[in-house]
Amino acid sequence: MRIDIQANGLILTSGLRQHIKQRLLTSFQRTQQHFRKISVRLLDINGPRGGLDKRCRLHIGLVGGQDLVIESTDTQLHNAIEGAAHRAESNLFKRLGKRTHKRRQKYDLPLLPI
Repeated sequence: MRIDIQANGLILTSGLRQHIKQRLLTSFQRTQQHFRKISVRLLDINGPRGGLDKRCRLHIGLVGGQDLVIESTDTQLHNAIEGAAHRAESNLFKRLGKRTHKRRQKYDLPLLPI
């Protein structure tokens, strides 16, 4: 799976780059055969003013289908990355018709006397 990472207004360290790649590879391990490419764009919207201004945009090129674009914005860059990866994983599983979580069965248990 090809992953392209670019940053605008942020310093892209090798540790951050490795974190993003590892997070995406873990998230999309079961579905990576459906990808052509993943582009990650990291943006600092407000610059030094702060606030809710760190954005992670994932552009996932799917084989034989429409591309998927997900954005997440947060005050912390790592939270924005995690949010975008989680939303992309959920949307991708829905799009591919797979489930992300198994259903939990409900059991009717009798109440025990105290």
